[in-house]
Amino acid sequence: MLQVGTMLRDIYRIDGYLASGGFGNTYLATNVEFDEQVAIKEFFMK
Repeated sequence: MLQVGTMLRDIYRIDGYLASGGFGNTYLATNVEFDEQVAIKEFFMK
């Protein structure tokens, strides 16, 4: 699971955990370049 505050590609900051499912985890994040909230899916290959 990604920790709150983790930066992805120096653009997206993880702000919180939303849910888990059969394919992975979903997080609430902020695009720091445009100050927009986005959802990010962490996909797990099986």
